[in-house]
Amino acid sequence: MTDWENGMQVFYPEVTSPKEGQEVEVSILDKGTVVGSFRGQANKPLPVRLQNPKTWSPDDPFLYDVSIKIFEGKKVVDQVKSYAAYRDIRMAKDQNGHQRMFLNGKPLFQYGPLDQGWWLMDFTLPRQMKPCYLTSRRQKKWDSI
Repeated sequence: MTDWENGMQVFYPEVTSPKEGQEVEVSILDKGTVVGSFRGQANKPLPVRLQNPKTWSPDDPFLYDVSIKIFEGKKVVDQVKSYAAYRDIRMAKDQNGHQRMFLNGKPLFQYGPLDQGWWLMDFTLPRQMKPCYLTSRRQKKWDSI
């Protein structure tokens, strides 16, 4: 979860049957370089402060790599890797008092379809990502007309 006001990503790792003294370490990486890390108790919130966070947006969908390790003392007993975006999406009132969607602290007017895209073959997701990419590019072009 992004804690936008404090420049942090907060992780809630769940460890089944944690042993006494086990700790969990979450590291956030940008192209292999650690830009934030926090080590704490298993099954507790782990807030990771980011150095100069890069925000995710439709124009720049940047994702951080995430490494989560479980320690018993100095020994790593388990680990998993994933990814995360640093973004804030919320409903708030604009300067005129109108309820709007905000992305990363800025109002964002949502153009495009009202629901998910439907694909002819089986009415679920596309088999390839190229149609999704082309649809999003088309919608961005419509926004500028």
